[in-house]
Formats: sequence, C-alpha cells, structure tokens
Amino acid sequence: MAIARHIPSDRRGQAYPSVTIVQRFSRRSVLAVLGLGSLACRPNVVAPSDAALVEDSHSSGDASSATIERYVSLGDSFTAGTGATPAESFAARAADRWRALGLSIELENPAVNGFTTADVIDRELPVLSRVRPSFVTLAIGANNIVRGGTDEAYRRDVRAILERVLAAETLAQNIVALPQPEWPRSPTGATFGAPDATLARVRGFNSILREEVERVRGAWLDLTSLMRSQADQAMWAPDGLHPSAAAYDQWAEALVRARPRIRA
Repeated sequence: MAIARHIPSDRRGQAYPSVTIVQRFSRRSVLAVLGLGSLACRPNVVAPSDAALVEDSHSSGDASSATIERYVSLGDSFTAGTGATPAESFAARAADRWRALGLSIELENPAVNGFTTADVIDRELPVLSRVRPSFVTLAIGANNIVRGGTDEAYRRDVRAILERVLAAETLAQNIVALPQPEWPRSPTGATFGAPDATLARVRGFNSILREEVERVRGAWLDLTSLMRSQADQAMWAPDGLHPSAAAYDQWAEALVRARPRIRA
C-alpha cells in the first residue's frame, strides 16, 4: 500500500522532552573492549535544553577531517523511515546534521519494514564485512512482538547481533541502541491485541535491549520521554502506525546532540 509523504513542519524553537544517552564503561581500560559493532537544505537544529551529552574525544580542533565516518543503521521499519521517506529516516537526518557540522559521513541503511532480529542477523549483518562501520545504531524488536516472539529469544538474538558488530571491529562505545516508540498507542498499533499489554511488551523489550547494549559497553539513547511526548501529540504518519517525518527528525536531533562527532 502506498503511503503518502509527510512533510515535517518547521519546529524551530520547540522545547523537546529530556533525552539522555547512557554509556557504561568498565573500571579497566577501555582497551579491554576494543575489537569486540541528503536533503537539499540544511536541517534545522533544535537542541533539547536538558539533553545529557556524551563528551567527545574528537571535539577539539577543526571539525572537518579527512576521516570518513562509516555509519550503519540496523533495524526494522522505524529505522528504514517507513511512514515518511528514506531521506526522512532518523539515520538519514542525523547524517545530514553531522555533515552540516563538517563530518564526512557514508550512511548504509539496510533496514527493512517488517524485519525481526532474525532478519537483521540473516540479511543485514552481512553488510558489516563490506562497510566495516565506525558507528552503528540498532533499533529492533517490534516485529518480534507482533509475531509472538519470547523475551528469551529476543535477548539471544540481540546478543548475537551485538557480538557480530563487535567482531566487525566497531568500537563498543560507538554502538548506540534506540528504544521502540510507543507504537501500540497509535491508531493502527492499537489493533495488535490489547494496547496496554502490547505496550508493556514494548517496554520490556526496550529494557532487554538496553541491558544487552550496556553489557557490551555500548550506549543507550534514552528517548523514552521524547517518544511518550510524541505519542501524546499523535505524531503518527498517515498509515496510523509509524512515527511522522517530524518525529523521526526529533530522534535524529537527539542522537546528534548526544554524539556531535559520532565517536565517544
């Protein structure tokens, strides 16, 4: 079914709910975990006033660099930008912002609508051997829930995904996981069983994803408050299920505010 394109309105000056990026490091040296995962116009940059920013080791000196950052965004429809356009996905909008800051970004977005964790393993992870990403985002799990997947199977698959990303020599601290939005609160999402029960599963899967990314010393981008606010404002795409283009853009803004130079 064709989905009408949704053009985000100018949200300059809007105050976003708080967004926090959480990153855990062992007491040992970070070396212990090394080696283990365009739009025509410049995007508006609106910062969450109380966002917690990760200190960036590349923040000094000239922002431009000969280094090309290779970004792979793994996930399902929420990463592919379903409900908007590929150029309006959060990954594409984040890449636009990083380029505006002077970085050279190559984005690979293999995410596909309807994918589960098993699909990521089978059909998305092979790109890692070709790209060798310096930065990876992971947002996955909604379709596992829709298909009746268990918590245990989800945790096992997430762990396998993260291990493969680390094996591709992406530094652990440069892996960022994002939660699922509160899609059971959308008009179409409410038809996937009892909304309250489904929402509880979404939050449970988000907790598992956070635990697993922190277990490998990756980062968790806590968009919980932002996503709840978006649901409160009914920031849904015309399909009544996915976030609007404006909602994806807010995710991108939060990600770039947390990681202005990508590498932690």
